[in-house]
Amino acid sequence: MDDASIEMCAYNPWSQQLFDGSLPIDILKGDACNIIKSFSSNSLDVVIHDPPARALCESDLYGLLFYSELFRVINKPKGCLFHYIGNPASKES
Repeated sequence: MDDASIEMCAYNPWSQQLFDGSLPIDILKGDACNIIKSFSSNSLDVVIHDPPARALCESDLYGLLFYSELFRVINKPKGCLFHYIGNPASKES
């Protein structure tokens, strides 16, 4: 996440638990395409992937390399990927 996204989340009443210390969550700042490389294989039970529109991506969050990394870090067979995108038919989402 970047600073602007974190600030926006902090104002969202549904995201308050991310910031009040009541959940065991670490917020990582940076480019997900680079950060994911630092995780061990099979180390995450859940990944929530909510990339910006392709037109706004500064890195390849929709590319095969990134999805290969997601597959590598998800704990198999019980791990789960939640992927949120806009309209799949749109060239902008």
